[in-house]
Amino acid sequence: MMRILGIPLACLLIFTYAWSSEALDPQMVTLALLDRIHEPILIPKGERNPIAFNVPNSYISSNIQPFQDYLQIEAAQSTVYETIEIQPNPDIEGAIKKFGTLPKTVTFSTFIPKHSKLASELTEFFIAQNTTTRFFTTAAALRDNINPGLFVHAFSQAVIHRSDCLNVKLPPLYEVFPEKFFSSATLTNMKQTAMMLVNSGPSQRNLDKAFLDLESNPTASDREPEHKLAYFREDVGLNLHHWNWHLINPFSGPKEIVNKDRRGELFYYVHQQLLARYNFERLTNSMLFTEKISDFKAPIKEGYFPKLFTNSATKNWASRAPYSVLKDIDREADEVIFEIRELEEWRARIMDTIYKGRAQKPDGTTQELDAFEGIDILGDIVEPNVHGINLQYYNSFHNFLHLAIAWSHDPTGTHLETVSTIGETQTAMRDPVFYRIHGLINFMFQQHKDTLPSYTTSDLEFKKITLVNLEIVTDAKPNTFYTFWGKRQVDLSRGLDFFPRNPVSIQFKHLNHRNFSYYIKVNSDYSFPKKALIRIFLGPKFGDTGEELSFNRQRKLFFELDKFDVTLKKGYNTIIRKSIDSTVTVPFAQSAKTLEYNESTSNDPGRCGCGWPHHLLIPKGNQTGYPGVIFAMVSDYGSDIISQTIRIQAGECKTAASYCGVFNKKYPDKRAMGYPFDRPSSAKTLSAFIVPNMYTRMIRSHCSYPCECPAESPLCPQGVSLIRDGCGCCAVCARQVDEVCDGTALCDERRGLVCQYPSSEARQGVCQVIKGLPCSVDNKTFDNGETFMLDCRTQCSCQNGTYACSSLCPQEALSPDCNHPRLVEVPGQCCREWMCDSVEAQRPPECEHHSSAWSECSAPDCGLGVSRRVSNINSRCVPESEGRLCQIRSCEREQNAKEKAEHGHKIRRGHECKATQKVHQPVRLRVGQCWSRKLFWPKFCGDCSVSCCSPQLSTTKQIDFVCPHDEAASGAPGLIEQAANQVTGQLWHRKTQHRRWSDADEEEVEVAEAEEAAAAANATTTVRLAVQWILKCACANSPCPERLHRVHRTAALLP
Repeated sequence: MMRILGIPLACLLIFTYAWSSEALDPQMVTLALLDRIHEPILIPKGERNPIAFNVPNSYISSNIQPFQDYLQIEAAQSTVYETIEIQPNPDIEGAIKKFGTLPKTVTFSTFIPKHSKLASELTEFFIAQNTTTRFFTTAAALRDNINPGLFVHAFSQAVIHRSDCLNVKLPPLYEVFPEKFFSSATLTNMKQTAMMLVNSGPSQRNLDKAFLDLESNPTASDREPEHKLAYFREDVGLNLHHWNWHLINPFSGPKEIVNKDRRGELFYYVHQQLLARYNFERLTNSMLFTEKISDFKAPIKEGYFPKLFTNSATKNWASRAPYSVLKDIDREADEVIFEIRELEEWRARIMDTIYKGRAQKPDGTTQELDAFEGIDILGDIVEPNVHGINLQYYNSFHNFLHLAIAWSHDPTGTHLETVSTIGETQTAMRDPVFYRIHGLINFMFQQHKDTLPSYTTSDLEFKKITLVNLEIVTDAKPNTFYTFWGKRQVDLSRGLDFFPRNPVSIQFKHLNHRNFSYYIKVNSDYSFPKKALIRIFLGPKFGDTGEELSFNRQRKLFFELDKFDVTLKKGYNTIIRKSIDSTVTVPFAQSAKTLEYNESTSNDPGRCGCGWPHHLLIPKGNQTGYPGVIFAMVSDYGSDIISQTIRIQAGECKTAASYCGVFNKKYPDKRAMGYPFDRPSSAKTLSAFIVPNMYTRMIRSHCSYPCECPAESPLCPQGVSLIRDGCGCCAVCARQVDEVCDGTALCDERRGLVCQYPSSEARQGVCQVIKGLPCSVDNKTFDNGETFMLDCRTQCSCQNGTYACSSLCPQEALSPDCNHPRLVEVPGQCCREWMCDSVEAQRPPECEHHSSAWSECSAPDCGLGVSRRVSNINSRCVPESEGRLCQIRSCEREQNAKEKAEHGHKIRRGHECKATQKVHQPVRLRVGQCWSRKLFWPKFCGDCSVSCCSPQLSTTKQIDFVCPHDEAASGAPGLIEQAANQVTGQLWHRKTQHRRWSDADEEEVEVAEAEEAAAAANATTTVRLAVQWILKCACANSPCPERLHRVHRTAALLP
């Protein structure tokens, strides 16, 4: 008999048996496929009932094949396991070839378009498998042959969205990729512990208690101000939430996965809420609100050194030094090339869309950003949905901004470095700059929200319903939250590839709070039971410099705690709601071991795991109780909730509906996300905003115990008080006059000292007796907290002796990409507009610039004309006559009016003669047989019978025209002369079904045929022509003088 390692082969084989497709357990196979993702699939996976996959030789990766027999023998010798047979399949072979193009050593990131496209196609391939068995065997065959990050992403996404996997729950990602959540030093210690346990005898192996107590996992010292919030940013549950949310709501993939109900709005709301919660946490740590990133060329002051190791790339995650500068990205291997200038241009396009209230569509038409669907459209523009409105025009602003920072350490790939943590959804929230990115993103969304009308009283009230009282009840003082440092133990042995399988756990510290309940008293005047919806929010009362917040600032800082329905009987109703039942949060995800041994609990968050981590629901407290405001509102359930059937089976996905929606259903709340705080209000304070079905209460957030203090109290100088720190835990010396202070290091109140922050940049304050210093600006004095105007474009606010200003003309900061851009004053308006000098020829340094004014257009009435000037701005510095094309207005007045009527355009009384008008749809420019490459939206002057309208402000624009070779031979001067001698015709032409200008249909067809013929023959030349570009027109009080006949217009031109 054959013997292997001293064991008869027959004895080995009896320990394995095949698992038939009928008996295949999707939950167990899912856990097996995600177990020790870097180990070969030939090694049995799992603990309770290990599973091995019998893979054909052709599917075994080349680096594993030499060890195939050894691995199978070792597996058979070490454990009893079940076998799943995988049959050869041509589709699998093609998939290995296609999806194996991404090297295993590359750090996978959905922000990288190449990676995102592969993940989308792989997810679609998995979902297309027509049986459960085929899905899992296909996944098993691909697992070892493709990038592990790509596999985990696509496989997890497929499990979530396949109808035959409704009861399958994914293990938490920190068990699959622990290196993305815990430092390399921590994981090294765990591996050493696992090795030591191998030699322990059975009596010494109390394996359930073998764990490392991780008191801290520092990524910086206390000298770094942002490190105060490392416990929040690097929280395991928080980063897991971000990964889960993007897994369920991807921006690329099959249409049925991406185009979920209100996905764009949900992207806005989840990140807006995250930012509000983060800013409250900053307040409790005596820090200022996060500053949005705005200048892409300015150094990024925050550095980040993650202390993480990536197993795929076998290197440490890249760090970013403080004051790093963004550079143009040219990563040829990653197929990502863009300039920082392009980021600014994409932002400008989005801001222009917001200011205009209309989104640009690929066909040249626009779509209104209305009060209901506008935010959803905008969300799919900012984080580009591949099936969204116009990806080519708006591009990938959000994703590429992440990548610009993620590759700031190696923008060209010269050093073969991968993305930093900001470049992956499961690690991005660790980096302080993540919140600055989303500060900008949230600012863009708020610009749209601020254009919407305020809610009226009827929009807010719930007639016959009064919210009488709201109380927060804990096991201690009422209306007080208590936070403390909790500890969590997790088993990471399933992620320690190639190490002995012993249950080595890690215990880490995290913020938590005591459970509490809401006691809500509501009076109903309805004579029958009335169903209602209760919304609860928490927000700060004071700002980051200690001032009481105005309502329009405060409303943007409220974050949702819960939303639930109740049935109200007539009269007074007392409603008790436990905090653990929140529809916003989920508890810690179930471990793979719990799932494998079927040890589910009543608090199971469901397989999706999508929701805000419950332990971070309440911001950290301090000694005196950090003040906040809790808000509750009762609204009409019948008016607010979508009518749909939602049946969640036992074990099926239970997401936090407020942040994640309901799986495969419409978002349950009809109202705008964030209602009633999502729109501007005329109310100056929160109390002025309140209607009878709302209630607010001042609450405080206290620190709780146990405290962690030095063994001995400090010795304070004579006369200095020994007090408790900001959490009331440890004895510290009180800070004195002019000493640095913050929320932990407190000033000596016995001497009347308070902590004063000197400026909006300050992270720490100074102990002072006085507060509320006024500001002196231009010989004027402004009180602390007072808002004032430096000029019509600049608004400022005085804060404790210093003032900060913001522009009321944000478009002035968005410089256009043109030659010599400059801001010019526009008569009748405060904000300046950009003007460009598009003359390309540069005069020599010794040449003094001389130019005459442009003459009036040779066609002052209508149609195509020419304007001239004499200028020496050329390479020879010689005065020459220059010409530019012009058109003041359309010739077909009656036709224009008729088309406006056909399009439902109503002219309001008093607007029959509007000075400056704009075409309703994009047009092409044409001279003879030459046409502009691009479509344009030119402005023109109104056609007024009683007054003469003419350009008041214009510039010169250089535009590329495509011409047949014979017509282009004369160059730009020849084409200008041709236009000057042309008796009739227009400069603007539309090439769509409904024409805006007067050209006949036959002429449009001729233009189209000429373009197609020239393009087919490649017989065209590009000629750049100067065109007068009207910015603003003005109308005189008298009618225009009689105009020259067209054939005589050239006589009026300059020589």
